[in-house]
Formats: sequence, structure tokens, C-alpha cells
Amino acid sequence: METAVTIPAMRTQRFNKLCNSKDPVIKVLLDQAPIDFKGAARPKLACGKVLITKEDIEAFQTEKLYMAVDTAGLSQAKKVPQVMSWTRNPDLQVPSGDYIKAIQIRAASVATRSKEARGNRGSNLCPTCRDQVANLGHILQRCPRVHGRRVVRHDVVVEQVATHLRADGYALLTENRIPIGGTIAKPDIIAWKGNEILIIDPSITSDRRDIEMAHLEKVEKYTKNEIINWAIKSSGITSRRPTVIVEAIIMNWRGIMAPSSHAFLRETLGWNRKRIDELIIMTLVESWKMWSMERLRM
Repeated sequence: METAVTIPAMRTQRFNKLCNSKDPVIKVLLDQAPIDFKGAARPKLACGKVLITKEDIEAFQTEKLYMAVDTAGLSQAKKVPQVMSWTRNPDLQVPSGDYIKAIQIRAASVATRSKEARGNRGSNLCPTCRDQVANLGHILQRCPRVHGRRVVRHDVVVEQVATHLRADGYALLTENRIPIGGTIAKPDIIAWKGNEILIIDPSITSDRRDIEMAHLEKVEKYTKNEIINWAIKSSGITSRRPTVIVEAIIMNWRGIMAPSSHAFLRETLGWNRKRIDELIIMTLVESWKMWSMERLRM
């Protein structure tokens, strides 16, 4: 695919450069050459499209990437380019094995039944769910075979956020159960410091779901008077009007974070690049462990 796209474009660019040359020797050679250089300089189709410039090629390759089954979920990364910074952050001290695992999950490059079945080499269906394609998204988000590890992944993310909040001077409660109507609301973290109360719920979603919409829905879910009043009472803050902030930390299983979640960590909590990158890598490594467990059970 790479050469099928780049070679026709490079050929057109080179012939165009020759045809537009102001060198008198080149001009004479072009007039006497048996080859139709001007015809060769006309744009040619590459994979069904006219690609001339480097920008054309990059746009085409991006489009193909987002159309592929295993890489379509990467399209949301462009919403927050900063979530890619961990791949080149020199301040991170991450074991090489964890870095490789994180890259593998981000790219969805690990082996799955759906990949192994390509070319009519067996079934691509999950052996447990039967009617679901066993791709990486299914394994990491839905398959009951690794439900326990999915809970562990969530708890690891919550504990990492809680650890940083404690380090920043917040008191907090986790695993909250708040009666609201006929149900129980379960915001993962209620933290407070000074006159400020935070209600935070981290969550990991499918890579096909709009992560910003998931963030907004989560915030709306916990912006309820019963939850806010419960948080104020639990904090023990006696001020008449404490500042209550309801937020979410939403990532998909590729470690791509919702724009509003990233802004909350950076601007409201004041987290630096290193903290956010470590949270993303930790999430990806926990996803890799989940995938590994599913492979061992095949």
C-alpha cells in the first residue's frame, strides 16, 4: 500500500520539476526527448485517487487507517494530540516491557481470534459469547471471560488518581454508595480540600464510542442534588457555599482521553504531563494483562 501510493506521486512530482525547469539545457533535452514528459507529469491515479503532494498522501493514508478494523479507533486521538506524548516523553521512567505492552494495545497489534481467522483460517467468534467477533475491543470491554481483570483495571486507575489527590493534600472517600431515588449512585472518588469538593468518576470506554460525549454523560449522571449534598455532608465542610466540582476521567481502552477529561487534569487539578502519561500507560498495561489472560484461556 505504501509504495502504491507514494511512487506515482513522487514520479509526478519529479516529471513536473523537469517540465518546469528553467535550465536551457534541460529545456532542449525535453524538446528532443522521445518520451512525453508533459504527459508523464500529469497527475496519475494511485489507489483510485489523484495524489500529488505530501499532504495528499498523508490525508489518504489517514483515511485508510481510520477505515481499517484494527485502527479505526485511533481517529479520536486527533481530538487531544497530547495523549500521544507518552510515546516520546523523555521524563518517563517506564520499564521497556511496559512501554512495549502499551504500544501494542494502543495500536491493537496483539493477536486475536478475529485476526487469526482472516483468510478462512477458522472461526473469528468468541468461544464464550459465540455470536461476537473476538477482536481486541470485545475482549477488553465486553467479554465475560476476563471480567475480573476488567474490574482490576478500573480499580488501578481509580487508585492512581486517588494517590495523586492525597499527595496534593486532598482528603477523600472511594467506593461511595449514595441512595438516589430507587437506585444507588457510585461515584468512585469524593475528595475535598479547603472549600473545594470534587466528585470524580473515572471510566474506560469502547474505542468506537465518542469519548467527549461519554465524558459529558458521566458528568450529567453525577450532577444531582442528592449526590452533591451527600458529598458536602461527608466532607464535613461547614462553609455555607463550598465549591463543588463534578468531573469525569474518561479514556477508551486505547488510552485516548476525552478532551474535557484532559483539561480537567491539566487545568483544574494542575497535573503535569508526566502524571497524565503515567496514568495512560498504566491503563494500557492493565489492558494488555487482560488480553494476555484471555489468550492463556484459549
